[in-house]
Amino acid sequence: MAMHRKGRAMARLVNFLNPGYFKRDREIVRELGNATNVMDFKETLSAYKDESEKSGGILRKWFNCRVSGSQLMKLGVEFFS
Repeated sequence: MAMHRKGRAMARLVNFLNPGYFKRDREIVRELGNATNVMDFKETLSAYKDESEKSGGILRKWFNCRVSGSQLMKLGVEFFS
């Protein structure tokens, strides 16, 4: 998964203690897989970013324990180019 580097170690622990914590992250990756062009990809990723900023919590915000939007965007741009 395209995780923030700073959050990778914490992510392993969080996933062990609470396996459902990354459910939304997995869902967004699946949704991005359904995009048919770069605009669809960007719109889906933007909606995820907005949602994550509003209801992310300490682990997602301070410890970057989430997928990396910028890494996903790089993948999407490369894929659709």
